[in-house]
Amino acid sequence: MSIAYYIARRAIAPTHNLGVSYSIEFFPRELSPKNNTIKNQSISLSGHTQTRVQRREQRWMIKTQVLTVGTDQYNHFLEFMESVDQFEPFAMDIEGSVSNPTTTSSVILTNNYQRQRYEQSNEYSFSFEIRILP
Repeated sequence: MSIAYYIARRAIAPTHNLGVSYSIEFFPRELSPKNNTIKNQSISLSGHTQTRVQRREQRWMIKTQVLTVGTDQYNHFLEFMESVDQFEPFAMDIEGSVSNPTTTSSVILTNNYQRQRYEQSNEYSFSFEIRILP
């Protein structure tokens, strides 16, 4: 289970209001941690290499289970994705649930989300990558 806390900004779901804070709990089909090192590297003419590490980022690749278009779960997830798609920070408990919370982190998308169609149906899964903010 994962929980995301966001402010509704775009693609507002029925029964939700613009500018209101909401949370969405979902079962990720894929939840993969990634470490990314931001660095500068210089190589001299003699072949010596100098590397300056600026920081290490902790990232997570997340893919949802299949959601059916028109359901509340799909509408709320689309609202969540659209509301944070322009790189607005939001909070997320990556491995927790409402009944068993773990650690809530401030995060941001690293690129735009993707929506993949499942076979020839009205079912889609969402995939996105987040970066934990310091």
